[in-house]
Amino acid sequence: MLLQEEQYIIHWLTEYGALTKTQIIRLLKDKTPQTAEKIIRGLKRDVMLHEISGGYYLGGIPCASRISA
Repeated sequence: MLLQEEQYIIHWLTEYGALTKTQIIRLLKDKTPQTAEKIIRGLKRDVMLHEISGGYYLGGIPCASRISA
């Protein structure tokens, strides 16, 4: 089960598309930048996020239903 902050990040990425890491950290305004970085690292480790353009942008992993046919 995802933490509330992780759910927010996944929602933002599905709603708005890829965002910069700085934007995601700002959207998690009630968390310190270090905590926000830790949340992002955890999502990347769990393969819920991937880096775009050398890590400048972060995007969600598309679900299988969107990929197929």
